Amino acid sequence: MALSSTRASLERLGAELSVVAWAFVLGALMRRSETIQTLAQGLFSPETPALLLIALIVYGILATVSIGGHPIVAASVLLAVLGAGSGQLTDTVLFASVVLGWGCSSMIGPAALNLMMTSLMFQVSRRSLIVSINTVLNVVFASFGIAVLTGINAWLRV
Repeated sequence: MALSSTRASLERLGAELSVVAWAFVLGALMRRSETIQTLAQGLFSPETPALLLIALIVYGILATVSIGGHPIVAASVLLAVLGAGSGQLTDTVLFASVVLGWGCSSMIGPAALNLMMTSLMFQVSRRSLIVSINTVLNVVFASFGIAVLTGINAWLRV
């Protein structure tokens, strides 16, 4: 019983795992692309403030997920583009920014698992969960997280 249930669940996860795998491949290709490196260096100088880079990562993931994109795809692209011009950003804070964006996006993403389960369990429309106080809470939490990560980045760079 448990084995057949696990097998059925793994078959459903195949599509999700393939999206994640392709996102990693896309990110790796973009990081090695001379065009992306040149674009990033043209858009963002090494003096670009850490606050701006962190905000672009977090809010970029939120915006992508809000329109139905996958957070891993958004993170891969943003890391490739912003990672090249992140002279002011430590690696730890760069990746923490992705985790913050991913965590916040799971509260408002139309395809987020916890949103789907909440919608089904409590028979509430997904739209009412997305366009609600969750959106305000998300922006406040993300902004607070960006401020904290900016402070940590400044502390790590000393």
